[in-house]
Amino acid sequence: MGPSFSFDDFLDRLRAVGTIDVALVREVALHNLAFLSASKQVRAEHIEGQRLQARWYAALESGVPDYAIYGTDYYLGELWACWQVYPRKYLKAIQSPTSLTTHSIVQDIGPVRSVVDLGCGCGHATAGLKTLFPDAKVFGTNLPDTPQWTVAQSMARDGGFILVDSLRTLPVPLGLVFASEFFEHLPSPVAYLREVLSLCPSHLLIANSFGADAIGHFRTYTVDGYACDGRTTSRLFNAELRRQGYRKVETKLWNNRPAYWVRTAEARHRSRRLA
Repeated sequence: MGPSFSFDDFLDRLRAVGTIDVALVREVALHNLAFLSASKQVRAEHIEGQRLQARWYAALESGVPDYAIYGTDYYLGELWACWQVYPRKYLKAIQSPTSLTTHSIVQDIGPVRSVVDLGCGCGHATAGLKTLFPDAKVFGTNLPDTPQWTVAQSMARDGGFILVDSLRTLPVPLGLVFASEFFEHLPSPVAYLREVLSLCPSHLLIANSFGADAIGHFRTYTVDGYACDGRTTSRLFNAELRRQGYRKVETKLWNNRPAYWVRTAEARHRSRRLA
């Protein structure tokens, strides 16, 4: 039996860690869920007052990113809200029989052997991917020795996926890479994308928001030694996918999120010749 996706189950898993202020997490999660579900105007009115976001960007201005924010109880609450608003809806959308013209994205991906959820948070999307691809080995990546890791471990036990802290432990070639609001949290996202693509994934589902202010997002990214704003980073990110032989598939998804990329036959042939 897989893990529960209820809010109460999530809170119970936090209580099991023993060091988390669960009441605070609950309050933050509900607040952020309402915030993320609100109109753009309402979000704009509230975003400036978020304490951790201000702390994050103040640290960036000082030149030293404050990665300790990921270990705060507040951020755990935000993770739950983000799961509800973004990846949960993405997983539902890619199952729609009309997500492509004649069939679903899940059907188009087919019976892959391996799936990885990059930056899996507390593991809800990772467990969801395991239900969509039950015959695949499903992995979630995260940072060890953090509350997120501890909660994701319990989700992994119940959900049948594997929690890892490095791309080096993943199989090659990969079947599917899922990355929801992940690459924005890296100072050099294109460099990390190249590491991911070195694992030769056949399919990718990616939702990036390089231009949006949020806790953990950068306003300037580094691409091949140059400082780039969010819009430029997004363009170079997509250009790198195309350069390495991936094609963006047109979908019927709202706002084309997540973006669906497929490895071309020419790229597969080229990698076999280089092997």
